[in-house]
Amino acid sequence: MVAEGFALGAIDYATIINALSKIGFVSQAEMFMSQASKLGFELDGCGANPVTYSTLIHGLCEIGRVEEAFALKERMKEKGCQPSTRTYTILVKALCDDGLIDKALDLVGEMIAKGWKGRLRKLMGFYPGIVTYNALINGYCKEGKIVSAFELLSVMEKQNCKPNIRTYNELIEGLCRVNKPYKGMLLLGRVVNNGLLPNSITCNILIDGFC
Repeated sequence: MVAEGFALGAIDYATIINALSKIGFVSQAEMFMSQASKLGFELDGCGANPVTYSTLIHGLCEIGRVEEAFALKERMKEKGCQPSTRTYTILVKALCDDGLIDKALDLVGEMIAKGWKGRLRKLMGFYPGIVTYNALINGYCKEGKIVSAFELLSVMEKQNCKPNIRTYNELIEGLCRVNKPYKGMLLLGRVVNNGLLPNSITCNILIDGFC
């Protein structure tokens, strides 16, 4: 395209960066971002927008380069791009997947202190959404900290963040991991009472738990 005399614009660069990141070619995506910046493109006002940065950060986390993902978060802030809730949620999940639940909680604290929720700042701070809560609950369950996971469930409910079936699947799996599948069955009743329907994942978790 370029060889034939066509010039890439800001939208083209953003599209290529997002596509490369999503298929795991993070280094190439970073190269395109650097090239776009050198050419003076403003991809939504700050060299790249929060969506582009979040996609890159997600790509880095997916291939285990979590430290580099955090470094990129700091660079985006230096360039005037504030991390979005998606940016934070990606990093929280990565930390939980690595068993670093305490660091994940510190990051949630930073997110709340920033007061960000999408593009709205709230003077009273920001409480995580369902994806962030699920990542934290999963992190606790993986560590066998079931009590902490259920305490977090109470917190999210108090913040009017309604649990979904994934939330309960994480908790049921956590109970099965500590050899308490019967409590998982009891929790299943709560799932139904809350108007949710168990899915195939729920059933497989319980079958594995009782086997």
